[in-house]
Amino acid sequence: MELPTSDPKGASAPVGSSVPTEADQAAGSTTVSAVSTSQCAGMREVIEEKLRHGMTAQRIFQDLQIEHAVEGSYWSVPRFVKKLRIEKQQAYAF
Repeated sequence: MELPTSDPKGASAPVGSSVPTEADQAAGSTTVSAVSTSQCAGMREVIEEKLRHGMTAQRIFQDLQIEHAVEGSYWSVPRFVKKLRIEKQQAYAF
């Protein structure tokens, strides 16, 4: 009887994280993760302006689809908005 193979990231790994596999460890690799650029990075100014007007991430996504023919994932917008809010909070931290 074969045991089912498990996800190498594990159930508790956050989105975008990476855990070295046995092959990576055997090859001597210590880092597997890669930094990716958000699909929203090119629309940062537009998104920031819409946030200043009090729009939600859902509304911003809808506007990006209509006004700028953005075809990316909905979830990329809330993640990007969250990142912008964290950056803003850090900028005002003393």
